[in-house]
Amino acid sequence: MRNGGHFELSPMYHSIILEDVLDVLNAANAWPGALQQTARNQLSDSARKMLDWLSCMCHPDDEISLFNDSAFGISP
Repeated sequence: MRNGGHFELSPMYHSIILEDVLDVLNAANAWPGALQQTARNQLSDSARKMLDWLSCMCHPDDEISLFNDSAFGISP
């Protein structure tokens, strides 16, 4: 999604995918040249949007909102 949300609009699934995106970015930073700069820029942009979306979908206690089939304790 352009706004950073996972297509199922489930904060739980979204956070699982976000963790994967952040893992790839961390690996790319650890091994320069393993990922083209264009791809790194696109992933960074997506991660920023995803983090923004997830922060909007969390309650003040930092727990995810229980939309669609989200549940506590499944994803980081």
